[in-house]
Amino acid sequence: MKTLISGIGVFVVLNLGILSGCQDSGTDPTGSIDTKMFFSFLEGINPSGRSISLTFTTEQIYGMGGYRIIDRIERTGSQFTIHLDGIQAPEAGIAIPLPASATFQLGTLTNGSYSFNIVTHDRTTHALLSVTDTSLTTEIQANNYLVASRPRLLRVPPTIIWGQAESFTTFVYQNFLDSLQALGALTPVLPSGEYYYFTISPDGSFSIPSALGMAYGRHFLYRFGGDTSVTRNLVKRFAKRYSASVYVGLFGGRGEMYYTTVLGSEP
Repeated sequence: MKTLISGIGVFVVLNLGILSGCQDSGTDPTGSIDTKMFFSFLEGINPSGRSISLTFTTEQIYGMGGYRIIDRIERTGSQFTIHLDGIQAPEAGIAIPLPASATFQLGTLTNGSYSFNIVTHDRTTHALLSVTDTSLTTEIQANNYLVASRPRLLRVPPTIIWGQAESFTTFVYQNFLDSLQALGALTPVLPSGEYYYFTISPDGSFSIPSALGMAYGRHFLYRFGGDTSVTRNLVKRFAKRYSASVYVGLFGGRGEMYYTTVLGSEP
């Protein structure tokens, strides 16, 4: 165990064999990473565009949240070298057991193949990311400590919109969905698989990993090729008309992020 001094305080740097101060399993004097890790490439979609990130999480669960993997990244052309050097414990953390994690923002990657050398002390594992218009596909060298948790992630087409509509009565949320369809939203036909923001089952049904909080409502998934201002204005209109008795969160492949809680406060 050694101490790291940073601009915001004193932190304890631990290898992956040590748990948080809430629950200590001992030390590993070699400093080697000795727990399995999971990694995945994700594509973020926001109003400023699309960007790809790479996230690692440990199989080991720590006694309180806030532990992070000490990391650094190097890039030469289409080759990335990822260094995972240990675990940094927080000065204070939430009392919820969580894995340690590290996230690398890779930015916009054009279609093609990208190689990754993942270095954990004395071990280097090679991985390959293939980027196409429709998917992010990961291949990894055989090993016993790194697992690609999403070997194939499908990319959201630009004209897909999704989200949730909720209200205290059945009429309001259903009226929103009817209005959306009246404006041209159609049921999409998408290949089955995980799109990160939602999953399409082989039978064509979909699921979205977010909870509904009001008495009535449902998630939605549509294809909408019209101007994005049309859906924004619709969300805003419902926010103004129904105030806190309705909640809509609408997102899209062109960077749409519309919330009644936000648009309702606009003039």
